[in-house]
Formats: sequence, C-alpha cells, structure tokens
Amino acid sequence: DAKDLVVPIVDEEAIAYLSQVTAGLHSLVLGEDQIQGQVGQAFRDAESSGLLSRELNKLWSRLMHSSRKVRARKPKVASPSSVAELAAVLAKQHGSRIAVFGAGVTGRTASEALVRRGVDDLLFVNRTLAHAERLASHFGGRAVGLREFLKAPIDVDAAIVAIRGQSFRLPADQMKSLQIVLDISQPAVVQMESRSGGPVLMDLDALRHHGQQCRGDLEAWACEARHSLLTNSASIWGQLRDGRSNLGHLIGLHVEN
Repeated sequence: DAKDLVVPIVDEEAIAYLSQVTAGLHSLVLGEDQIQGQVGQAFRDAESSGLLSRELNKLWSRLMHSSRKVRARKPKVASPSSVAELAAVLAKQHGSRIAVFGAGVTGRTASEALVRRGVDDLLFVNRTLAHAERLASHFGGRAVGLREFLKAPIDVDAAIVAIRGQSFRLPADQMKSLQIVLDISQPAVVQMESRSGGPVLMDLDALRHHGQQCRGDLEAWACEARHSLLTNSASIWGQLRDGRSNLGHLIGLHVEN
C-alpha cells in the first residue's frame, strides 16, 4: 500500500536531521541534555561491533563538534532540561514522598532534580538491590529490590519509573497515597489497572504536552541552531562525498579533544 511506504532521507538531508537530533532539537524536552551522549554511545557501539566505516567515523567527530557548538549557545533557562527533570517537576507537584524505579542514568538524573527541589523522602527501587542501595547512599533515602517491592509495596505520593526490560504490574491499589506514576522508560514498562479516582499513569506520549509548554524560552535558540546545523551539514556532506578534509576543522577538533 502506497500510504505505508516510507521515503528514506539520505546524504545531506540525513546528516542535517541527525545533527538536529543530536542537539536535542527533536526531543520531547527541547534541547535535552542527554541526547548528545546517547548518539555518541550509538556510534561507540557501532565501532565496537565493527560496523563503523571510515566515512561514518568522520561523520561522528564532525557531528559531535557541530552539536557542541550550537549547544554552547543555549541560554540558561528555568525550564527542565531533560525528560527525567520534567518527570521530577511533575512528581514534586503531587507530594514529597517519591519512589524512583531504576538506577541508570535517567533514574540518577531524576533523583538529582528531586533533591535540588528539596525532596528528602526518596525510595529507590531496582531489580538489583545493590544498585538501588548505591543511589540511596548517595542521595539519602531507602532502597528496596523490585521483586520485594511488588510483594509488599511501600506507599508513596508519586513514582518515576526508568527501567529497561520486562514490564511489570504496579500494585497501585495497595498504595493509598499514590497520585501519579511517570513511566519514562523506553519502551514503557508499567502496567496498572485504571480506576476512577486512582493514580494517573503517564508515559512519554502523555508527557509530550508538558514538554511543549517548556519550549517558549528556547524557541529563538532552536531557530538559530537549526539554521547553523543546516549550513554545517552541507559542509560535512561535501567533505564526506568528495573525500576531502577541512584542515582548520581537523586542527580545531584536535585542540578540543
């Protein structure tokens, strides 16, 4: 069916799009800080798997350089700079007893945002208890393994979930104070029975509206960044296509590294 066909973007257009993604211009939270690191990790994973060609290696260094340049001009604003921070803001609005599920980068970022906002009653939940205990020791709070929590849930006002792996059913009916569950896992992992007057379950799609409300202070920067990245992408594509190098750019990369 023609409507199911997807036309791929290639060459200069593909580089421009990836540049904008790396700079956080296509993120749920405009200018999100974590995206550049995630793109860099994708290149490193490809390299370790032997899938990174010479051209892609060149693209990698140039892509990171152009992203850092536009992000350096990003103004400091009060709005959240990541999905994890946005989740922390919404969780704090519903109470001070908050559970953080997951001990990875996203869970740690959410915890940092909660502590900055004065939350001091944190519960850390993770499949591996030792990882939850490390966060509890660092930020202050309690720790419990996910399996134990599901058997004997601890009541909290809000929960932020950032866990990879199999989905699980949250026993919200046994958590009388629970008002909101923010599942920012990719993909979502929380299953929960919806009931009248029960806690709200929000995944990344549901958070998109809140992310849009935080864009205002960064729109001018985003417009300038898109223009800069489009211009730079044309230059990068020309270098890759023709097999030529920009000596000044290479010196700049060397000095920066």
